[in-house]
Amino acid sequence: PKRRKRRWSLKDKSRKKKQGMCVWARPTL
Repeated sequence: PKRRKRRWSLKDKSRKKKQGMCVWARPTL
């Protein structure tokens, strides 16, 4: 569970940051 949580957190953080920035900067711009 530790390895799965770490991998999920890393992917989720990168995905949320990339998608959040794109979607956040897209409607804002």
